[in-house]
Amino acid sequence: IKVAMMMFQSCLHDCDYNVAIAIQQYNYGSYYMGKVISDAASDLGVQKSYFNDITHTEWINYCNYGGDPNYVRNIFKYVPSGTIMEFKERNGSTKKTIYNNLNYDYGNTANNEESKSRS
Repeated sequence: IKVAMMMFQSCLHDCDYNVAIAIQQYNYGSYYMGKVISDAASDLGVQKSYFNDITHTEWINYCNYGGDPNYVRNIFKYVPSGTIMEFKERNGSTKKTIYNNLNYDYGNTANNEESKSRS
């Protein structure tokens, strides 16, 4: 479990603490998740950084490289609305994410908020 959490922490850091992308990257690996983000950005005509905003979830429709394309949906269906996830970043700051959409409806703008507070 400790190794898995270390791997997930690395995914969180790589994805700038975008929890949904980090979870899918944990499932897919960084190479395939990079392809998902690149393909989605290319098709939508946006920069890859567009997906740094956790409300931009269109990338979920590009999860077709193997693994479980519904992995994130399957994880978040167990996350109650209003759940607050707080992460301590490597630089000591704290990143807090509040999920307000029980169904985590990808492809639409979810009612999610992200706030960042410095320690």
